[in-house]
This record gives sequence, C-alpha cells and structure tokens, in this order.
Amino acid sequence: KRDQRLTTIKKLIRCIEYQAVDLPHIGEPVPARWVDVRHAIETDDRNYIYREQFDDLCHAQDITEPEDIATMLAYFHDLGIVLHFADQPLLRNRVILKPAWATNAVYRIFDNDLIKAKQGRFSRHDCAQLWSAPAYRSMHEVLIEIMKRYRLVSGKIGRASNREKMKIT
Repeated sequence: KRDQRLTTIKKLIRCIEYQAVDLPHIGEPVPARWVDVRHAIETDDRNYIYREQFDDLCHAQDITEPEDIATMLAYFHDLGIVLHFADQPLLRNRVILKPAWATNAVYRIFDNDLIKAKQGRFSRHDCAQLWSAPAYRSMHEVLIEIMKRYRLVSGKIGRASNREKMKIT
C-alpha cells in the first residue's frame, strides 16, 4: 500500500510540475528586494512569525509600503514559499515561514493509528496530545484553521469543549 501511495504522489508531483509551467507567476521577474526577503525567509529558523514581524523583514530590505508588502506576501503564498491567509481572521496575523512544518503537523493527525481506528475522527484533546512538541504548542488553533481552509477536515472542534469532533475528509 505504501508503494502505491508513493507512485500516486510521484504522479501528482509530475502533474503539478506540468501545470505549474503555465502559472502566471512562473518566469516573471521580481524586484531584487523581494529575492532578498525570500532569502531572509528561507534562512530564518522560525516556523512561523506574526505579520508584524514579516513587515519588519520587509522593512530591513527597504520595502516599506504596506501595499507592496501585501502584494509580495500574496505572491509568496501563491508560490508556496509561505502560508498566509489574509482573508481569514484567525490566520491573517500569522505567516507560516515553513509550509512543510504545517504539513508535518497535519500528518501527525492523519497518520495517527488511534485516529485511524476512530475512522478519522478526532478532538481538540487529540490535537493537544499530537501537537505537544514546543514547535506546535501555541499553534493549535492556527493549524486547525489551516486544515479547515484546505478542506482536509469536516465538522468542528468548538472552543468550549474538547468533545466536539472533526473528521478527516
């Protein structure tokens, strides 16, 4: 089954690469300062930062206009360099610098044998247990919202109760 999944993933990667060639951003020149910001992101050890900290990274590269920063941030999100959801109240103040970090957090839920045994159902308590590492500890709500945003889960985990369930879709 694992080999079958790897084959499917490889096919998906080839399909994405094929489609990516036609994306409007591919091959477009970008301002040199944007490249400097990207380098700062890629060399930053943090998995996520607050939006204000992203603005500070931009200011350090002499990008100071709010519209320019917003455009660049949306561009970087579109390219998968960062994750940022400007239209989501819970997510707009965070910039995920390492999208693989968020992906790994999601896989902690999806690959868990107990959650698989519960047919993909899990609670806020399950999230707290699986995301107990310091890297995830203060990001539970954000990670749950990201899963909802990508429609990876259905149902809800209410803030008032650990008993409300979500289900992997």
